[in-house]
This record gives sequence, structure tokens and C-alpha cells, in this order.
Amino acid sequence: MEKGKWKLYYTNNQFISNTMLHYKIKNQLKLINNYHKLLHLEYDGYFLNNMKHNYGKLYYYDGTIQYIGEWKQDKKHGFGIQYNHLRIVIYEGEWLDNNRHGQGKSYDDSGNPLYIGKWENNHHIKKCGYPSIVCKLFS
Repeated sequence: MEKGKWKLYYTNNQFISNTMLHYKIKNQLKLINNYHKLLHLEYDGYFLNNMKHNYGKLYYYDGTIQYIGEWKQDKKHGFGIQYNHLRIVIYEGEWLDNNRHGQGKSYDDSGNPLYIGKWENNHHIKKCGYPSIVCKLFS
């Protein structure tokens, strides 16, 4: 896979990435789409060196959105929004190496807020220590 925007499909426990092919013809980038009824979309976004990179959307097996946001070297990195199977936001905020890290908000499966504030390695920090940052744990 070259650098660029690709769609990654999944079927029979195998990833299929050649369903969207990039051809360089006379310094132009042409996109050719092949649609297969047996495939479902797993990822729609950008790749660099065969890894998810920059911006993309990750889908659950049933086709509902799981994550929309930034990627770096195949990991959630930067700002992103995570959804449950019911298409309800369960986290929106910053990510680092696939972990909730930085400022973010978490929600329960019904969309009610659980925590707003700072995160480190997937754990919310109850004591933020910064007067300008809101940290609130809902119960």
C-alpha cells in the first residue's frame, strides 16, 4: 500500500486492502473502486507505510462506526471520538498510542456524562492540578 487514502475491508478473517487501488498516471492520482457484496468496511482513511495514519474511520463488524479521528502509525493518536455499538458517543477527546490521554469526556452507554477532565494511559486523573482545566466525576 502506498501513502494515501484507502478503504480497508474485512471478510473471512482476512483484511482486503486492494479494493481501492491508487494508480499514478502522468502525475495524477486516479481512484478505482471495486465493490464486493461479501465484504464489509473495516476502515476508511489514510495510510502511511501500511499503517493507519492521519485521519480515518474505524467500523464495527456490523458496519456501525466505532471510532472517528486521528491516527499515527496504526494507533489512535490525537483527537478522536469513540462510539459503542448503539452509535452513542462513549469518549471524545485526546488519544496517545491507542490510550485515552489528555483532555477528554467519557459517557455511559446511554450517553450520560461520566467524567470530564484529564486522562493518562486510559485512566482519568481525579486531581488535575490545573485551575483552568475542568475536572468533574459524575456519579
